[in-house]
Amino acid sequence: MLNSAAVFAYLKEVCALLGDKDDGGRLEFRAQYLETLPIPDAPDSERKAVGELAQKVQALHGQRRSRVERFLQEIGLAPAQSTSRNPLEQPWNLSAAEFAKRAKRQPLKIYEAARDETAALTEQISKLEAEIDARVATLYGLDAEDQRWAAKATPAAQPNDKGALFYRILGGLKDKAPYFPFKAIQAAVNDAELELEDSTLRGYLVEAVKQKLLHDAGRGWYSRLVKPFVMNTKPVAKLVKTLQKPFPLLDFTCWSTEQIHGYGHHLLAKFVSFIYTERDALDSVGERLRDEGWDVTVNPRGAAAQDFAIRSDRTVVIRPLTTTQPAENNQVTIEGLLVELFIEAKALNLMDAGEYLQLLENLAGQQRIRLATLLDYARERRPIGLELIEHINADFLKNSALVGS
Repeated sequence: MLNSAAVFAYLKEVCALLGDKDDGGRLEFRAQYLETLPIPDAPDSERKAVGELAQKVQALHGQRRSRVERFLQEIGLAPAQSTSRNPLEQPWNLSAAEFAKRAKRQPLKIYEAARDETAALTEQISKLEAEIDARVATLYGLDAEDQRWAAKATPAAQPNDKGALFYRILGGLKDKAPYFPFKAIQAAVNDAELELEDSTLRGYLVEAVKQKLLHDAGRGWYSRLVKPFVMNTKPVAKLVKTLQKPFPLLDFTCWSTEQIHGYGHHLLAKFVSFIYTERDALDSVGERLRDEGWDVTVNPRGAAAQDFAIRSDRTVVIRPLTTTQPAENNQVTIEGLLVELFIEAKALNLMDAGEYLQLLENLAGQQRIRLATLLDYARERRPIGLELIEHINADFLKNSALVGS
């Protein structure tokens, strides 16, 4: 119970204090004060759960302290000679500039390793402490407003709002969804009643990305996923060369289902490639590819789309080029590919919505894409693109990231 924000807020009001209770003052934990602490009548299962969480928090604090002491020793400072007021005691909150100033001529990699490891431990601590706070608050019957007041009274909330942002707010958002926008962070900051201007918040987020606490997912979007998706360009490399030689000035892009087949659990047994080019070049490109042995369908619609079938791995569909399509070196990026796949899956009956969303989860839920780019392009490809955004919000991000706002 003593690990919770609710109990600490109560003790601040009844215990004797050394210093200012709202400015780092110390509580005197004497028996006469603790004896008056009301203890809720909790079931054994809840007592056990809170106790186990508290033990995990203590163990993580121990791990973090051990890592801090090792860091201090690595830069030539004996832990016994340091104090809690020394910024080097909190490498997870320490900037590279501050480290360079206080540990002159020490390798930056020592700081970066300590920062990353202690930041990860601090995030785990914050998550567990938040769970303890929620459980204890429920046992005391506190409403949301009471919980916000209690949280602001804890020592963890007092040192600075940046720490609360980095380890409580961002940690909570990362638990909810693999991606989240700046607006979701703003909302969480407001709910926590942190006093952060948007300009300050944006500056802190730049720092959080540099510290790898979260990762850039495109304009206004962030992700918990560390590893970026790397596109396999080999399946369409031959197709690109086939078109570049006879049409050196042609504006075109392409992609293939083979580039993503590993994420679809064998949904795509046969592969189909898609080419997007100038409308007046559709037929000439089609004829050239047929001469090269490709099975070509030019811009199938209506009955032609209903009758479409992938007869071999040399099947190609040619469509008019959309100028806003995300592409590099004649190849559609993964963000553009995922939008086009959703559209073609409906048009050509390649897979149903559930199968598409499973593929999206397997791919973008495990490796980071630029979600902002995908959403922007989906809006351009309305009305079907807007349907994709609805699916992403409801099914992939579980309505937690304000995609449509």
